[in-house]
Amino acid sequence: NDQGDPAVAVAQAHTLVQDKVAGVVYAGTAATVNQTVPVFMKAKIPIVMSDPLDQWKNGSKYPYFFDNYPLNKPTMSYMVKFGKAKGITKLGVIGDGSSFYQALDADLVPAAKAQKLPISASVSYSPTAVDVTTQVRELRASGANGIALLAEGGLGSVYTALMTIGWS
Repeated sequence: NDQGDPAVAVAQAHTLVQDKVAGVVYAGTAATVNQTVPVFMKAKIPIVMSDPLDQWKNGSKYPYFFDNYPLNKPTMSYMVKFGKAKGITKLGVIGDGSSFYQALDADLVPAAKAQKLPISASVSYSPTAVDVTTQVRELRASGANGIALLAEGGLGSVYTALMTIGWS
């Protein structure tokens, strides 16, 4: 349990290296994985995990990182194309403010621009928030007729807020 703390995560990664683990399945959360992966790469310990960050595709820098998750850039491009095909004309973006959200949003914005799909509003919330109705209302008021939910936490709160205001 790295407690979402990079210092704790690195200390535990070093402990695993000292214990001579054969491999790691899941090197940490969005808050810690950037710190633990280099520790495991230096020790030549393979990592298998689902992580959409495009940085992991660099096999020279991360030769022991095996990812079975689609990369952000193509995923965001496909998502925008899908939204347009379904009649989305203004996209609202909501996320939990995490580095996971920020990485996805950094790839969503240019994908939407390339497809000429305007982003009418972008809002964030705390991953521990129990009520995000205000943020969802803001998206609706912006004229969005589709939402991109980019988050690791608080997903249930977003769905509850959508139901609360009767937006589907």
